[in-house]
Amino acid sequence: MHSPAPNMTPDLTREKILHAAAAEIHRQGFQAASIAHILASTGLTKGALYHHFPSKQVLGLAVVDEVIRSGLEERLFTPLSEAVDPLDTLLAYMDRRIRDLTDDAFELGCPLNNLVQEMSPVDEAFKTQLDQILQTWQSVIEQTLITGQAQNRIRQEVDCE
Repeated sequence: MHSPAPNMTPDLTREKILHAAAAEIHRQGFQAASIAHILASTGLTKGALYHHFPSKQVLGLAVVDEVIRSGLEERLFTPLSEAVDPLDTLLAYMDRRIRDLTDDAFELGCPLNNLVQEMSPVDEAFKTQLDQILQTWQSVIEQTLITGQAQNRIRQEVDCE
């Protein structure tokens, strides 16, 4: 392993570690994720990783917040919340997700769901952060359906909760 390139800023180094960790956690699960594999895939040193993330748990929680939650905010929560017609936005999102599915997605599963199942029973900090994402997701979808009812696109007798 070697030091980061001289033009790699601390923010870029941190981002590189986060995305490598997200990929490793998605492949292996959090508990089996290997710091050595993360470092090998980034070419960075342990010092670089631990400068930004003092423990594996801190790294994992950052992946949950800055990769998983942030990705959902960008691709789903914000577009639905800001859409004039959130139902069409939701349907378009679902079409894109189906179209973009790869063999890895089928084999590896949903990163959020995987972590909920693996970490919620064993780590309260993970459980809290993951529950917040799921609650946001539920709330955004519920509001989308309520808006669909207001636009007469969803039957009134449908329970949006």
